[in-house]
Amino acid sequence: MKLINILREMSLDTSNLPDGGDCFNSAYEYMVENGPKNKNLKLVHSVVSGQGKLSGKRYTHAWCEDGDNVIDTSNGNNFQVIKMLYYGIGNVNPNQGKYYDYNETLRMSNKYGNKGPWEIENKVYIEKFISKTGFYD
Repeated sequence: MKLINILREMSLDTSNLPDGGDCFNSAYEYMVENGPKNKNLKLVHSVVSGQGKLSGKRYTHAWCEDGDNVIDTSNGNNFQVIKMLYYGIGNVNPNQGKYYDYNETLRMSNKYGNKGPWEIENKVYIEKFISKTGFYD
């Protein structure tokens, strides 16, 4: 897939904001379906910088990771891309995210009674991403 197509696919609409979209449900469902047969799969809850119509906003988001690949199934998509590119475009700080394997996913869902988020607040962040390098320093 060409980089320009990846960037177009990441131009998300406002349904991905915390008051809309289905990222936590869809990422959870992907993990529950695929986690038992893929021990490398992780469910991720973190904060991303919006692209396209969401440019300038940071908000909570969920996706799955299989090693160095991201699988984002939000809003009916099955977007797969290299983790480094996804993190770079979304300004994802790996230290800010919460990562869950299959068993942790089931445990957290049972504990909180939902499909996420569990340990990170679901909101739009007003602070802007600032970095000297364009990535988290």
